[in-house]
Amino acid sequence: MAVTPQQLNQFLNQHFSLGELRALCFELGISYEDLEGGESRAAKVLALVQYAQRHGLYDAVVTHAQAARPNARMGDMPSTAQAGIPATGQSSTAPTAPVYNITVQGNMVGAAIGGNVQTGDIAGGDINKNQYQAGGDINVAGRDIIIGPEPKTRDEFAEQLKQLQALLQEAIANGEISAARDAKEAAEDVEAVIEETKNENPDRDYITRKLDTATKILNKAEQVATAAKNVGAIALKAAPLAATLLKAVQTVYR
Repeated sequence: MAVTPQQLNQFLNQHFSLGELRALCFELGISYEDLEGGESRAAKVLALVQYAQRHGLYDAVVTHAQAARPNARMGDMPSTAQAGIPATGQSSTAPTAPVYNITVQGNMVGAAIGGNVQTGDIAGGDINKNQYQAGGDINVAGRDIIIGPEPKTRDEFAEQLKQLQALLQEAIANGEISAARDAKEAAEDVEAVIEETKNENPDRDYITRKLDTATKILNKAEQVATAAKNVGAIALKAAPLAATLLKAVQTVYR
């Protein structure tokens, strides 16, 4: 089974630290310092995949990465078409789109476009120019979003944070965050939150500041997608999730 660039991107993000990425680049003769896009792991992974495609090293990166993690199957990672990570040399068959589980509790104010929304309370949302409040399923074109309770434990928070990182990476790859500086900052902020939450006593204020910045950037991307009626935009999923996590910080990290 051929490994898509999207699968390689997710595999490296889930299984390689920054130090291990540096080592992988050394083995392949790639200058880690010259990889563009920022210093966060997400940015370095994306830059490495794109560099490998441009310089004919894609298969080598796949082979070395899989050999370094023999117990994890790269071909099992979900694959989605992403602009900015072209599927060079891959099958022309369209990959299966993933289902994102996004949890939100309470009122969600703003645009929710692009999937099945299952929720107990949505107020003031603009969905296909109709107003909805409360109650069950909301069916619109696109992917499914499952909206439920906000995280109450650190484990739940960490799991949803990983979902946010994956969505953010896809939004960046799709070019939904037009300003490179904003894309870099959002990716680095989410990565910083992930690292901070691994500490025994995470700094709640630090987490709040970083998530607040990332949320504002995603909100801008969401507004652009809504104005353009881009119902498939990943930012429409990522922005509500970021807002939910930001709200949950005060509860989870007391």
